[in-house]
Amino acid sequence: MTSLGPLRHPARATASGSRGWFRGASVLMAVGLLFVTGCASTYVAEEGPSGRPSTCRFGPLVRRVASETQVDPGLIAGVAAVESRWNPRAKSRSGARGLMQVMPSTARGLRCGDLYEPLEGLRCGARLLARLLERYAGSEPYALAAYAQGARGVDAAYRAGRPAPRQPFLDKVQRERARWLEACRRGDP
Repeated sequence: MTSLGPLRHPARATASGSRGWFRGASVLMAVGLLFVTGCASTYVAEEGPSGRPSTCRFGPLVRRVASETQVDPGLIAGVAAVESRWNPRAKSRSGARGLMQVMPSTARGLRCGDLYEPLEGLRCGARLLARLLERYAGSEPYALAAYAQGARGVDAAYRAGRPAPRQPFLDKVQRERARWLEACRRGDP
């Protein structure tokens, strides 16, 4: 590997005035930000016929994990779409990782591997969903509320017989679930 020497921006040496340097520096900053945040990973969204990222790209993996965990594939797909927009390299500010945005400490408790690997990330999130569905007697609203905000507050509502906390996450998951089921039934790539 060769040494780059002192950090100089090419635009600074060639542009006359500060305007050229500023434009070049802002491009460098944007590229650097992509690498720092992990958005410039090897993940490339495949596009469906509409030109948008395909919602069925991970369909075979979703179905495999659904079969292993006995969790509805539409529910798994809905959570993955909302949590990561199908980016297996996604990482939240709080540290949640992968397609299903599972915290590493939760993943260790579920005996999961690399959350950035699509199959393992889906499997881990589906295991968590399966446990939450079992905990709340199959109630998706309670399970999704606990998935999004943690089980403590949801447990209190469940024991008291109150409805599950309503939140935008639940509505988004249901919308993405329906979208995924429709797109994959039609056979979009």
